[in-house]
Amino acid sequence: MIVLDFENLLEESCTIPEDENEIIESLYCHSFWGTQIFIVGGSIFSAEYPILCFARELKRVTWELERGKDRTMLFSPDCTCNTLTFSMQENQVSIVSNSREFNELYPERISLLELSSAVCKYFDRVVDSLATFVPALRTNAIVNLWLNDLSKAGDDSNAFRNQL
Repeated sequence: MIVLDFENLLEESCTIPEDENEIIESLYCHSFWGTQIFIVGGSIFSAEYPILCFARELKRVTWELERGKDRTMLFSPDCTCNTLTFSMQENQVSIVSNSREFNELYPERISLLELSSAVCKYFDRVVDSLATFVPALRTNAIVNLWLNDLSKAGDDSNAFRNQL
């Protein structure tokens, strides 16, 4: 079982800067803050997080696993060093956290197919929902590249600007 949702979105954080040099950092660290709900099996990995960033980075994690990567991580953008580690073995994904708050004795396991399906649906729902606050999520070239080019880490602003 997997639950992906968000709540308590801070409306004042629903912005993206006009300066192209600041967009990626803002999306990764400052925009669309809320409570990210992420439950897998019996483990609750929910936290305060930039919602769009979490959805994008979780999509990147599944994208990497689908392409054969054995292990990948999702880092907390607020530099608290909270990390979720996703490890793949025989089409099963193990998820563990290095945070004392979320640390479980045993990793949660979920099929890659179930994880990927839930993440894709969630990603689309997040983008649709947040675009009602900031329509530029659909039209800004840098934002669209950041959302859709999963081959790069979400915080690598130079890589995205250089592609335009």
